[in-house]
This record gives sequence, C-alpha cells and structure tokens, in this order.
Amino acid sequence: MGPLRSIGHVLDSLTGIRSTMERVKTLVAMQNRYVTAVAPELAARSQISHEQAGILFIQAGTAAVAAKLRNLAPRILQELRVWWPNLTGIQISMQPSTHRRDAKRTPAALSEFSRAQLQHLSSKLPAGDLRHAVTRLSRR
Repeated sequence: MGPLRSIGHVLDSLTGIRSTMERVKTLVAMQNRYVTAVAPELAARSQISHEQAGILFIQAGTAAVAAKLRNLAPRILQELRVWWPNLTGIQISMQPSTHRRDAKRTPAALSEFSRAQLQHLSSKLPAGDLRHAVTRLSRR
C-alpha cells in the first residue's frame, strides 16, 4: 500500500504543478503582449509581476516610469483586454532594480591632460581646502 500512496502523491503533485505551469504560461504570454503594448523604453524598465482577480500588477523600475505607466494604464488595459477579456484593472507599483545599487561606483579615470591641468590649477591656488580638494582630484 505504501508505493501506491507514493504514486498517488506524485500524481496529486503533478496536478498542482500543471495548474502552476498554466499560470506561468499565462503570465509569460501577458508579459509578451505587454511588451508590444507599451513603448520599448517603458517595457525595458517594467514588468508584469502577477494577475489576481482580474487586476494586472505591474512593477516599474523608477518613479518616472511608474508615473508614465499610470497615465497609459487605460490604453494598456484596452490593448490587453483583446487577449484577456477578464482583466478589469491595472495596478502599478515601483520595484527598483537592485543590481545598480549594489554595484560599487568606480570614479572615472582622468586623462593625463586633465590630470596635468588640475595639478597646474592646484599649484596656483592658495593653501586651504580648495587646493587640497583639487590636488586629491588630480591624483585620480
């Protein structure tokens, strides 16, 4: 009886996976249609996160993108309703990407000409905070 329960459990889990896979396929299809419904710049900085009870949830990477999407929401909804008539609304939230924040910013290297110009300027300045700052900048 043990192996039969295991097989039954596996079959039950496949049913759960099947419904999850259908949901994922629907979300991928919605994302693909969404990309064609908005400008490429907006599509690159936003994505569909999920759909719940007819509301499509979109995450924008910046506040500016979120504001633009809110203005376009009625048109986006109208275009997506052609494929999913049960959509009743769109909710837009901001979800900034973290990969830019996590990367340490490396200061731009100065050219030799720029470095020489800053060193020359530094030598002409009176002693003080400004001279010290320009000298530090020239060492980049």
